[in-house]
Amino acid sequence: MNTVKLHSYIRWRKVGNEGVVLNQDEGEVLVLNELGVRIVELFEQGLSLDSLHAMLLAEYDVDATVLDADINRYLDDLIKANIVVRDSCNVA
Repeated sequence: MNTVKLHSYIRWRKVGNEGVVLNQDEGEVLVLNELGVRIVELFEQGLSLDSLHAMLLAEYDVDATVLDADINRYLDDLIKANIVVRDSCNVA
């Protein structure tokens, strides 16, 4: 199972339709749009990337291929910003 988790030093809050992420280790702030907030909410639930994709596909009117590319690009941006970490678990 492939999941994504917020780093322990990350704090965030939803403000209206947007979100604010605070990286306490680096003193940086990131503002999220509505979809970014929803993805971070799902990361907090510890969902697999496949489950996250399925939930967003059900919630938004978007092509599955486009959604997959957008999630992967957003995930790469969050990893580079030290907001999240990818957690791979191999089941034997």
